[in-house]
Amino acid sequence: MSTRKQIYGLIFGQTIKDELSRQHVTNLRLAEHCRVTPTAVSTWLKGTLPSLENVLQVVDFLDVSLDRVFGRTPGTVDALRKVRRETAAVLDAIDCVLPEQSIVEGARREIEESTAREGTRAEKRGQGTSEDRAKRRKRKKSAKKPKTKRG
Repeated sequence: MSTRKQIYGLIFGQTIKDELSRQHVTNLRLAEHCRVTPTAVSTWLKGTLPSLENVLQVVDFLDVSLDRVFGRTPGTVDALRKVRRETAAVLDAIDCVLPEQSIVEGARREIEESTAREGTRAEKRGQGTSEDRAKRRKRKKSAKKPKTKRG
């Protein structure tokens, strides 16, 4: 799951929770309106994003805007723009000061860490590395060879 999706899920859940409380509406009534289980509404409130159809039903039921349920009020939008500008300025300054190789080294490190994680996952699944799998295939082939009868 992407980080942005998780963030919007948490914002959506908290906003809906606040609106339900403010309007004195139960999760059950919202679930009935959206034709979902109360458990589904509970997962939304904990940060799981519902389908677009359900988001629209929630917005209609609570009579709030899409911008509001995703935390995009005029103040937050301006604050996000400011943070993006400042972040871009800092990254530009870093690019001017640091040589390009530091970026390449960072990318290489990420790739190595990712590869190491994949190897660990394969070992946990009992598959091992590609070399281990090749050895197992070779053993299986040699075990399958028919034995000749000695007469």
